[in-house]
Amino acid sequence: MIALFFLSLPLVTPRIYAVDSVEYFVYLPSLLFDHDLDFADEYAYFQRLNPHAGIEGVLNKRDPTTGLPLNVAPVGTALLWSPAYLGVHGVLLLAQALGAPVTPNGLSRPYILAVCYASTLCAFAGLLLGYRLCRRLFSPLASALAISVIWLATPVLFYSHASPPWSHSASLFAVALFVTVWQRTHVESSAQRFFLLGLLGGLVALVREQDGLFLLLPAIDALVAYIGALRHRAWRKLPALLGRHLLLAGGVALAFSPQLAVYRVLNGRFGPNPTVSAKFDWASPHFFQVLVDPHYGLIVWSPVVLLAVLGFVRVVRVDRRLGAGAMIAFLAQVYLAGCFLTWQGPGSFGQRRFINCAVLFALGLAALIAFARSKRWPGWLLVGLGSILVLWNAGLMANWILYPAERNAGLLWDRLPRRILVEIPRQAADLLWRLFLARHTLYRNPGG
Repeated sequence: MIALFFLSLPLVTPRIYAVDSVEYFVYLPSLLFDHDLDFADEYAYFQRLNPHAGIEGVLNKRDPTTGLPLNVAPVGTALLWSPAYLGVHGVLLLAQALGAPVTPNGLSRPYILAVCYASTLCAFAGLLLGYRLCRRLFSPLASALAISVIWLATPVLFYSHASPPWSHSASLFAVALFVTVWQRTHVESSAQRFFLLGLLGGLVALVREQDGLFLLLPAIDALVAYIGALRHRAWRKLPALLGRHLLLAGGVALAFSPQLAVYRVLNGRFGPNPTVSAKFDWASPHFFQVLVDPHYGLIVWSPVVLLAVLGFVRVVRVDRRLGAGAMIAFLAQVYLAGCFLTWQGPGSFGQRRFINCAVLFALGLAALIAFARSKRWPGWLLVGLGSILVLWNAGLMANWILYPAERNAGLLWDRLPRRILVEIPRQAADLLWRLFLARHTLYRNPGG
C-alpha cells in the first residue's frame, strides 16, 4: 500500500481553482503576511487567475456587521496544512537571501504545491490509521484489501489526488485519528487520555464542523457509563466519571477555540455566517436521496459503500462498541447531509461529504471480506470484485473530467454506461498520455 501511494504521487494535480479550495487556503497567506482575516487581496488574486471559477462571488460579498469578505470554510484544514506551508516559506526566504530569483509572497506555485501535497499526505496518513484499526480485528489481507478498495473505489481518490486542496483529506485524517484513539479509550482510561480525545474531537470539528458529530461516540459512552453507575448505585464512581468527561469537554473547547475566534472576527459573533444556516433544514428532508438518488446518491456513485455498511453488522459481532459506533456515526452523517438544501453537492465528484467516514467504511468492508474468507471464498475472487469497483470509480472520474458541462447534472444514465464500457476504454491510451504529460488539457481551470 505504501508503494502504491508513492507510485501514485505523479497523479497529484496541485492547483487551487474553485471557491471552496480558495476559502480553505486564504487563511494561510492572510495570517502570515497581513496578520488579519481580510481576504480581499487573496480573493482578488485567485479571481484574476481563474476569472470563470466563481471567486468573484465571495470577493464581492461582505459581512454586514464586520465589513469583511465572507469565508464559510473552517480554519482547521489550513492549520493542518501550515507545517508544509511554513516550511516552503522558510525555504523561499533562505533562497531569496542567497540571491535566488524567488518571491516568497505566500501565493506562488511553491506554496500551492506545499498545501496540495500536504493534503494528499493527510489522506494517506488517515488510510494508514484505518488499516491499523482494521488490523486490530481482522487479518492483514482483509484489512489491506478493504482500505485499498475504499481509497480507490470512492471519492477519496479524487479528492486526495485529482483535487487535493479541499478539506476532505484533512477530514479523513482527523476523523481516523479520533476514531483510533476513541476505540482505545474506555471508562477506566486515564484522565490524560480523555483530554487527548477531547482535543482530537475539537480538531475534527475545526476541520469540518459537521465532523463534530463524531463526538456522539464518546457522548454515548458517557451516557452508558452514567446509566450503569446509577443502576448499580456505584455512587463513588460518579465523581471520577464526571472529572474525565469535563476534561474531554475542556479538550474539545480548547481545540475548537481558534474557530470561535475566526467566527467572531469574520461574522461579529461566535457562530457561522447566516448564509450557512440559510441552506439548511433540520428535518433532513433529503435523508434517503443522499443515499440512493440515481443521479447523486452515495451508494449509486460508490457501490462499495453498500457493502461496507452491510459489513457493520459483522463488526458488531467482533467488537460491539466499535460496530455500533460506526453505524451511529454513519447515520448521523447521512442525517446531516440530508439537511443541506445543496445535498447533491452540485459540480462535486460524488458525495464528497462522506469522505470523513472512509475509516468506518474500511472497517465494514474488512469485516465482510473476513466473513467471505471464512466461507472459503478465494482471494482472487475478492480481489477481482474489488477491481471492478475500482474500475467503476475510475470510469466516473474520467467521465467527470472529460464532460465538465454535465457535472451539475450528476450521473446521466442515458449515456454513462456506454461511455464507461466503450468510449472511455477506447480513449484510455490518450487519457493516460494527457494525464502524465499534458494534464492541463484535461482541466478547464488549470489554476495554481
